[in-house]
Amino acid sequence: RSHRTRRVSARLGGPRLGECCWGWVPMAMADVLHTIAKIFNKVDYAILGALVGMLAMTIFTPFFKVVNSTGAKLILFFGSVYFYARWQANVAMIPVKVGEPTVEQKIAFFQAGRNAYLEFGCLIVVLFVFTVARLRGRIDGLEQQLKEALEGKKEEGKKGK
Repeated sequence: RSHRTRRVSARLGGPRLGECCWGWVPMAMADVLHTIAKIFNKVDYAILGALVGMLAMTIFTPFFKVVNSTGAKLILFFGSVYFYARWQANVAMIPVKVGEPTVEQKIAFFQAGRNAYLEFGCLIVVLFVFTVARLRGRIDGLEQQLKEALEGKKEEGKKGK
């Protein structure tokens, strides 16, 4: 078996050097899990970028009316549940620090920390988009009420003269 197979299988709880096992099984499983994790990370980064763009549009344009709709609120709710669950799962998978870590342990620790912060950041942005859209919607409603009240007073003033 190669050095890479021994290292990855040992990290996954597989057989150590000198133990009898099918060396290709843990390596294949590790490669599949690593590929899935990379795909989820890329998707999460793309979602984070889209959420930041949505946040900018919600703050600076009338797009908040779309985000403040019931369908968009449900999407944001399920997104926040998804990111909360992923964040908690990633926090639970952060390895414990050891006295003298190997390079693989350092990489695993920093990757797990990065993943946890990525999910937390996505969760915060989803909640912020929801809050900004809701507050802008309430402000817009109050501005319309004020405008209608002022127009009503102008009409009363014209009728009274």
